[in-house]
Amino acid sequence: DPLPQADEALCRQILLDYGASEPQDPVQEGWLLADKGVSLYFRGAWGPDDPLEPADYFTWRLHYLSQEGLTYEEQVSRYSFPDGRENAGWFFPQEDYEALLSSRFEVTSQDLRDDSFYNAQLEGYQMPVAPGIGASPFVVYDHYEQSPQEDGSTLLSIYYTLVSPIQAEPNESYILTVRLAPDGSFRYQSCQEDPSPSDGQQQLAMPASN
Repeated sequence: DPLPQADEALCRQILLDYGASEPQDPVQEGWLLADKGVSLYFRGAWGPDDPLEPADYFTWRLHYLSQEGLTYEEQVSRYSFPDGRENAGWFFPQEDYEALLSSRFEVTSQDLRDDSFYNAQLEGYQMPVAPGIGASPFVVYDHYEQSPQEDGSTLLSIYYTLVSPIQAEPNESYILTVRLAPDGSFRYQSCQEDPSPSDGQQQLAMPASN
């Protein structure tokens, strides 16, 4: 089988799936917006030495609601609390939750079943406390690099910058790495701070308001 190959369209979709959305009124063409309060872009760097926590996975799952193409009524029908409680937040059945997370991350059920988020009695996952919400940065793609692996997969590194809407805050640049399988699927591997962002990344700034 040929090695899986990346392109900019795939990189953009990976950045969207990670925790961003297309702004209705973008401040610059191509800029994405980190989903407010439910995005791994707020997590910063992670990897084998600093793995994601159950709260991070749950945050990503909340973001992924926007990627499933369900209406709000369908979401309520599928993800409401099984005991009938109202206004209790989203509840994800364990089989669906664990299957989705393991399809995008190198994670097991044992890693996910933290007492704070896993309800053994109801066999599913819930948010114990609503997350705080701050200003959402813009996600600006720069470029990608790929490296073929001996197992037939490809490591894809996507270089991006977070541009804060608060002009006094500095940009943050990262490298998001995923493993592309021969069947076209991918799993997130790590997100690391970029030690040497390009001049273009360092010069990114919010456009001046009229």
